[in-house]
Amino acid sequence: MNKTLVSAFCIIIVMFTAVVWSAPVPDTGQTLCYNVAGDVITCPLPGQPLYGQDANYSINPMSFTKLDGSGNELSSSATSWVTVKDNVTGLVWEMKNSKDDKTDYSNPHDADNIYTWYDSNPATNGGNAGTPGTGTDTEDFIKALNGANYGGYNDWRMPTIKELAYIVNYSILYSGPTIDTGYFPNTAASWYWSSTTYANNTYNAWPVNFNYGYANLDDKLNNTYVRAVRGGQPRPFGPSVISVSPASRAVAKDAGATTFSVSNTGTGTMPWIATVTSGDSWLLISGAIGTNSGTISCSFTTNTSTSARTGTIRVTASGATGSPKDVTVIQVPTGCTATLDGKLMLHIPALSYLNPYWGAPSFWAYFVYEYNPAYPALILFKMTNAGIITAPTFSCKTSETSTLDDLKIHIPGLLLSDGITHLSVDMEYSAVFSVNGNTYFVVTKYGVVS
Repeated sequence: MNKTLVSAFCIIIVMFTAVVWSAPVPDTGQTLCYNVAGDVITCPLPGQPLYGQDANYSINPMSFTKLDGSGNELSSSATSWVTVKDNVTGLVWEMKNSKDDKTDYSNPHDADNIYTWYDSNPATNGGNAGTPGTGTDTEDFIKALNGANYGGYNDWRMPTIKELAYIVNYSILYSGPTIDTGYFPNTAASWYWSSTTYANNTYNAWPVNFNYGYANLDDKLNNTYVRAVRGGQPRPFGPSVISVSPASRAVAKDAGATTFSVSNTGTGTMPWIATVTSGDSWLLISGAIGTNSGTISCSFTTNTSTSARTGTIRVTASGATGSPKDVTVIQVPTGCTATLDGKLMLHIPALSYLNPYWGAPSFWAYFVYEYNPAYPALILFKMTNAGIITAPTFSCKTSETSTLDDLKIHIPGLLLSDGITHLSVDMEYSAVFSVNGNTYFVVTKYGVVS
């Protein structure tokens, strides 16, 4: 094999194995927003003062699963469990029990046990082994868990300072409850050791306080609580790809609402934000921020003009392929287009009546769908209201106008409540059902308008 081939072969190997792995970071849990005086306020919207604080974003919300002694998942309502899995990081945490203000070192899970910091391994102790004990140091504690194959595993360890901070919930007010006690009961409102040594003074290590929710330094000879961790399920780090569907929504002239779906078709984590870039005088969005997948809800006012109007929503995901992504809401004008709303009310704003003696006056008409169990195959609409349009202020194309001729109604374009689908519908007056002062039409033909 010549040198050229060897070099090429080595390059291929390096490129194949150079895979970067990453685990996501959980959200802080904070849900309240504050002003400059520290008062709780309604979270500001994009463009408003103080927008961009923690509670404006929910990225990888905290989520946990209870596990039994063999690592099997339990329901959230389970009253007994052995370990807890962090669904965001994949880390599995030890559970504590027997909290009665009495230490019991024969039970390493006793919630009252406290330990000195000790790690005899030079590769992991940060340059200082700490303070050994007899069953009362952190190394003894970890050995006891692994020796018992706790939870079905023997790779338990001390958490790093960052891993320990991941289970602090910063939405919880200081009262002793800065961790989710529904999943981590018997947690002491005090300090818990991490495996991280303080680099500036190796006689100290970093613990986390679950009373206030912050980290500080402590001497390795001091006795402090400890909670073990294992595992973690790293994920391949790759690009995120933004997708928003549909690309456009056609909506009726009347006030209403519609939605767009945001998704990430890539492998990376994708925080995103949505803003109205045009049409903000009549188009309002909620659900404007999210991570990976989510729904943008849009509300709109009635279009009283004789022209269609278009609003644009821009969805931005920094660093994602395809970002920013623009989608549109197109609202039909006051005029000709018939609509069928979510309550199965049929609105025909312009119905041209072809009469050889009167000419072609315009009407408006409302119908409502009515199911008849005696005739389940028929599509019946009952007229609920109608009136003549004496002086139309809109101009309708012949191809857009619904017509009434020989007691038959032809609707060339009926917009359904999804804001997308248009149907061509023919209805015919039914003398059989039109009794007791009611007027019914039966749908005789319909099809999708492409």
